[in-house]
Amino acid sequence: MSTAGKKKDYYEILGVPRNATKEEIKRAYRRLALQWHPDRNKSPEAEERFKEITEAYSVLIDDEKRRLYDLYGHDGLSGQYASQQEFQREAFRSSWRDIEEVLRDLGFGPFDSLFERLFRDVGFGWFGFGGERAPERVYEVRVGLREAFNGGRVRLRVPVEEVCGRCNGTGAEPGHLRICRDCNGSGQVVYRRVSAGVFMTTVTTCRSCMGRGKVVEKACNACSGRGVVRLEREVDVRIPRVIEDGQLVEVDDRNLGRVRLLLRIDGGRHFRKVGQDVHVRVPITPSEAVLGTEVRFESFDGTVTVRIPPGTRSGTKFVVRGRGWWGRDGGRGDLVVRVTVVPPEGSPELRERYAEIFGIESSIGRRMREGIRPT
Repeated sequence: MSTAGKKKDYYEILGVPRNATKEEIKRAYRRLALQWHPDRNKSPEAEERFKEITEAYSVLIDDEKRRLYDLYGHDGLSGQYASQQEFQREAFRSSWRDIEEVLRDLGFGPFDSLFERLFRDVGFGWFGFGGERAPERVYEVRVGLREAFNGGRVRLRVPVEEVCGRCNGTGAEPGHLRICRDCNGSGQVVYRRVSAGVFMTTVTTCRSCMGRGKVVEKACNACSGRGVVRLEREVDVRIPRVIEDGQLVEVDDRNLGRVRLLLRIDGGRHFRKVGQDVHVRVPITPSEAVLGTEVRFESFDGTVTVRIPPGTRSGTKFVVRGRGWWGRDGGRGDLVVRVTVVPPEGSPELRERYAEIFGIESSIGRRMREGIRPT
């Protein structure tokens, strides 16, 4: 079935030269997908335009299909199939992983729902791809210990790319994108010569604009000529109660689609989760260590009180039973409190008091150190 008279050139659709590398083809598709994706562009022609650029990309990114297309054009591809729908189905089947990678990297939603919606007439659905499901993108997010234990909302910052608003995706500063003078905007240069009385015509990609038809005189300051800018999108997500470090949570977001979060528990400077136990570092002053005291602090599940006996050494551990993390058996681990003696930063008066104490303790210290000798 020939469609050559009806379809546009794939290279022209993506705006790349015929000798474009795979990376150049992928960059062009990323830029156009950002511009025409139906979830972002609500114009009436967006869906058809997106289908068109995706079909072009699915062919040019596949080595064998691109070879056939370069040799025979659209007839070389669609002529192998009974219908245009069958051709599209086979083209997308071979390239869907590349398409999935690009769209998810740009921050768009699930691959399957979009393609089932746009290409329903092609006979898609996951069975069209051999029953495989596309891998969902996973974002790692750090969650505070209290949030992880009690459940709550976390704010996820996801890097996404948007069409540059300053240059509208052209990569040029406003007023600095001109028609190529060498090809007059066609992207191709025609050479004619006579050899042995025969007129020869050669058509090549314009080297000045690399087949784009336009030349960037000055790169866009906002995107450095890329045509897209990387931004961070904030998303509020509710997490379940009492999560584990490394737990995966699936969420649906209006902007990101269905994504999974890899939750990492962050106890901050003082708390650290170790299995079902939670370790906490609590500073005390030298006088509190010598004379003993009662310390109170806020834990992830409320206030904790620990009695510190006189003569406590730095690094001593105290265990508060049943105030750790919930286990699979329904019981809770322990809260392990490790005290650290920290000299306070005080006033001159406090330093005078410590000087008096030093005078009393210095002789004791000397006697303690007399026993330090090699055997």
